[in-house]
Amino acid sequence: CDVAGVPRELMADADRVMPGDGDFRLGPIIERLKAIGYTGAVSLELLNPVLWQLPPVQVADAGATALGRLLGG
Repeated sequence: CDVAGVPRELMADADRVMPGDGDFRLGPIIERLKAIGYTGAVSLELLNPVLWQLPPVQVADAGATALGRLLGG
């Protein structure tokens, strides 16, 4: 997950947004995982209650798009 507009020290689960939509520098983490040859699973945590109110297909599509952008797929 990612967080937008909230300092890491003050963030809560409800502040989380889709990966790449926030302020975290996720690129270096992904690059490091690639560098060490990681080929395992990744998961998408949907802890923001706003997302829970949306149709599941819409959330799954948005999550797949966000992960595709982040992972280059």
